[in-house]
Amino acid sequence: MDESYIIKPRRWDIKLIGVFMIYTGPISSIYDFLTFFLMLGVFHALESLFHTGWFVESLATQALVLFVIRTGVILCAAAQAGRCW
Repeated sequence: MDESYIIKPRRWDIKLIGVFMIYTGPISSIYDFLTFFLMLGVFHALESLFHTGWFVESLATQALVLFVIRTGVILCAAAQAGRCW
């Protein structure tokens, strides 16, 4: 959990959640279609490999979504180079 939420809890912003759902829904569907294409078209996956690939892709996207929800940070936008000593 982000330290700013531990110091002072905040209320959920319902409008922000709605906007988040509107954007992440179609993006998730695009990732699903890309996974289908890769598994069937490129790898010619049989049923067990297809299920495994889709499961791994789903876990990865859900972990990313939970990270964004809990921290309020988008990884690429918040990344800053560290100082080199």
